[in-house]
Amino acid sequence: MTEDDARNALLVRAFELAPADLANWSGDDRAWASRAAAEVEGASAPTDAFVARRARLAAERLAETLY
Repeated sequence: MTEDDARNALLVRAFELAPADLANWSGDDRAWASRAAAEVEGASAPTDAFVARRARLAAERLAETLY
């Protein structure tokens, strides 16, 4: 996992832990990010690759919804 991937993971985690009324990130968004990362990385992907991909996809989606 790169430094950028770790930064994205922390960003997404902050949105996931924020109160629902303050965050632009829903349970459906979380499920989408996990599903999309699993489709790209595959079922046997190492955990760090899955987390990095999920964080990248989620950060991109967050950027789209915030701007």
